[in-house]
Amino acid sequence: MTTGTEIFIPEQKFVKLPQRIRDSMLVPKFVVTSGPRGSGKSLLMTGLACEQLVRTLYLWERYGIKRGVWSNYEISFCWQSEITGKIYKIEAQPLDMEALYFFDSGLANGWIYIDEIDQWFDRQSWNTTSSKLIHKALTQIRKKQLSVCSTIQDFEWLNARGLFQIDIQIGCREAAFTPWGREHHVKLGEITFLACRDFSGVATGYMYRETERVYDGEFHGKNFWHCYDTNKQYDPVESSTRVVIERPEKKFRLDETGYHAVDGEGDGQNHSELSILRQLRDSLLGSGVRKIATDELWGKAYAMGFQSDMGPGAKLLIRLGVIKEKNDYLLAGREGVNSPQTLKNNNKKKQPVKAGKK
Repeated sequence: MTTGTEIFIPEQKFVKLPQRIRDSMLVPKFVVTSGPRGSGKSLLMTGLACEQLVRTLYLWERYGIKRGVWSNYEISFCWQSEITGKIYKIEAQPLDMEALYFFDSGLANGWIYIDEIDQWFDRQSWNTTSSKLIHKALTQIRKKQLSVCSTIQDFEWLNARGLFQIDIQIGCREAAFTPWGREHHVKLGEITFLACRDFSGVATGYMYRETERVYDGEFHGKNFWHCYDTNKQYDPVESSTRVVIERPEKKFRLDETGYHAVDGEGDGQNHSELSILRQLRDSLLGSGVRKIATDELWGKAYAMGFQSDMGPGAKLLIRLGVIKEKNDYLLAGREGVNSPQTLKNNNKKKQPVKAGKK
């Protein structure tokens, strides 16, 4: 059947949710409908989306308030306005998952419906960039006045952080499979039994783990059969596309003088304090200089961009084999050769061995 060709007026009698659960739908939240294949979870979410689409159009006609409804599958139907009497074909806007990843400013003030959310937000792919981005988006829904409703066969397939974000979990059971349904000859998709759990306390004030209370409901889905394609398949290539973000970096280096921010601009050379002193030493040695006055050495160092004090700088010079002798520096040694510890060890080797007492 072609989607959205019949005319009907969605009413709350089709989606019989407990009043507390229904009232909480007005608050931004993350709702998960779950159940095995054919349990009616996608049909239920479609019914909820149709109700929201009618409510959205009513707010626009009556008060000029604009709300958005997005879904990752086609939802559309014809509806006769109770205000103007006109017949409209209303439909959900297509959801761009990338817009959800990157916090698109236009994706706010409304409802998002995601069928088979485990295609993008699954426990097995908890460490992927897309899962991390969806989680960050879910943490911001209150600030964006955005609610998210999704389907998944088992809500525990979500990772731990995703489970914590759930406000309302609705378990679905196909009535046609039950003894009652067989006795009353219920057809597939006509009635779905619902078990609602208030995970975050948004509906009842108490979290499910505190009360373990389940609120029963039912959904009459026949009137929504034509509103979506129940055989819709999702491209696994699209849902498994790897998302990579090039993150800005800020680098720091650690030396004897402490931590220093490294400027990423320039010709790419290492302009650390140690490198500046090494360049100065090599330049002096290349010019045949073996001895240089202290003031002259530091004057050249500061001219080359050295920024630390002379105290920490003197420790760096020792590493470079530059030893201070009174008011001068000796440049004859190699790195580490003329360090105080090396000289001390060398002097020990040169001392004559004292004769022991007989």
